[in-house]
Amino acid sequence: MLLATTGLLRAFIWVCFYLNTTCFTNHSVQIDPRIAVLAIVSFVSMFMAVFWLLTLFEHRKILHRDPKPKKYPNLSIIIPAYNEEHTIAQCIKSLLKLEYPGKIQLIVVNDGSKDKTLETAKPFAKKGLIELYDKKNGGKASAMNLGLKHVKHDYVACMDADSLVHPRALHYMVGYFDDANVAAVTAALKVTPPKNKLQEIQWIEYLVNILQRKLFALLDILYVTPGPFSVYRTRAIKSVGGFDEDNLTEDMEIALHLQERGWRLENSMLAEVFTHTPMTVYSLFNQRVRWYRGLVQNLRKYKHMVFSKKHGLLGLLILPATIALIAVSLVGAFMFVQSIAASTWGFILQLWFMLTIGFNWVFELDLAWMLFSTNLFVIAIAVFVLGASLIILYYSHKYSNESISFPKGLAYVLFLFVYFLLLATVWAFSLFKEFTGAEKTW
Repeated sequence: MLLATTGLLRAFIWVCFYLNTTCFTNHSVQIDPRIAVLAIVSFVSMFMAVFWLLTLFEHRKILHRDPKPKKYPNLSIIIPAYNEEHTIAQCIKSLLKLEYPGKIQLIVVNDGSKDKTLETAKPFAKKGLIELYDKKNGGKASAMNLGLKHVKHDYVACMDADSLVHPRALHYMVGYFDDANVAAVTAALKVTPPKNKLQEIQWIEYLVNILQRKLFALLDILYVTPGPFSVYRTRAIKSVGGFDEDNLTEDMEIALHLQERGWRLENSMLAEVFTHTPMTVYSLFNQRVRWYRGLVQNLRKYKHMVFSKKHGLLGLLILPATIALIAVSLVGAFMFVQSIAASTWGFILQLWFMLTIGFNWVFELDLAWMLFSTNLFVIAIAVFVLGASLIILYYSHKYSNESISFPKGLAYVLFLFVYFLLLATVWAFSLFKEFTGAEKTW
């Protein structure tokens, strides 16, 4: 599949170059710097798009085929909570409604909340419905590790306190553990009904991620066990020392740690879990800064897995592609900022680049040129990427059992053409905070 993807895109790129008459004059190559950068960026993004489409078409018949469990084992569920007074009760109630024949132990750990989270959870503890533990604030991972000390069963789920789980979710997940090599099973993470355009965009984004996560699992390259709800084999999670308390994204760290040790991670698209998403750009920005910093932190921690044959496609393709994605995002962020910068500031920055590293040509990478160019190469790239994006959107809805919502039409447009610019800017800010050693918080 890798060879097929590479061959197809190589042919496409060269056809586009030969069609692009502005690049070739009198049989000598005179490539516009903007074309060169765009070609590199486009090849990376198109490679991944084609690879995932080929993977999807090859496995489409088994996406919803979860193994039927031979038995329904008893399990524990840990809910770490920090300042969740408005959602913790709903979370607990959704767990009490689980239609599961095995015994379930519910453990709530209050991580030094400053609001009424502890008081809200106490009535459930008094009724014997949950085990409630209170500790000083030490971060989400430390709260889950405390919960692990009180786990009584061979399987344990970790669930965010702002999430809701479908009553039959566990039915679709526990069958995967009949394979002794499986350490964790992830769910289909959806969002609660959106209340504004920003949440509608995230609703679309999460559907795409549901499909991608399933394809990752099918290729044994899943590297995140999402915090809203994932189930683990207790022995496996304890074998790697539990959750890393110094990590911003402990759900990614534990997944990579398990992969490093040779465990397998699985996913069910039918096991639905619903989570709340940020309602404002500011809160979304803060959330993604934490996520992206955590990704960089884990790439640094597990850099030995990058290009490692021992770890299969995860090491040879996905982790390097993730690094490439960061680079692409930074280029996108630069182009966005440069295109809207005032001419005075643009001149100052250009002069600085000329005097320092002589990198003057980078200022030709303006966003307006990309959006309104009549260059055949740019048009071909745009048509290809848009077509692939629409196909992925269609199948993301189809296999997530969701319908394309026409009232969300503007959200689809913003998701396809604007949202990536916001995330690219977040990437730039995240890298700055990570490498300047900014404080890490929940």
